[in-house]
Amino acid sequence: MAQAVSQAQGALEALSALSAESWFARPWFSLSGAKVSFAAELGKLSGHLLHIGTDAFALGKEGRAVRCRFVSVVCVHFRDRDGRGRGGRVFYTQHWPMRVASIWEKLFVETSCSVSLAAAIAERFPRMGDRLLVHIDANPDASHRSGDYVHTLANMVMGYGFRYVLKPKAWASSRAADFIARGQHLRVV
Repeated sequence: MAQAVSQAQGALEALSALSAESWFARPWFSLSGAKVSFAAELGKLSGHLLHIGTDAFALGKEGRAVRCRFVSVVCVHFRDRDGRGRGGRVFYTQHWPMRVASIWEKLFVETSCSVSLAAAIAERFPRMGDRLLVHIDANPDASHRSGDYVHTLANMVMGYGFRYVLKPKAWASSRAADFIARGQHLRVV
């Protein structure tokens, strides 16, 4: 695991630029691709559970590394008093293409982005802190490559004081962010 952590040092340097304010300064979009004021939209969602996830899409190989585009999403699923679904909203931002050398580095960057985003939201909107759920794009089943890293990633999220879900329940990362990272949302609208 120590080797895996050292592999992620380059990613850590890039992630250090993600301050709380930088999350709100970067361009955010709705699922239709319309640019939105992220802070204003979040302000309207103070009573709802926010699902936060990040996924990466491989753009191509660069030597032994893979160049990936990372997408972070904030999703809200509206429900009525009886618990029935009443639609939802998805907001996303894209990150600079980054090279990752291993599955561990990819998962580490994805989870770090999600935790950093959750921390930024909790800092800007303190009353939302207990309504943030981080979706980790890793499967606890040992037959999956990501299974080796589940405990480390989950502990990282819990260390920041946030709740988390894993695959197959981590739909914000494995479905919503993946859908956008692959560019499929552009074909829907």
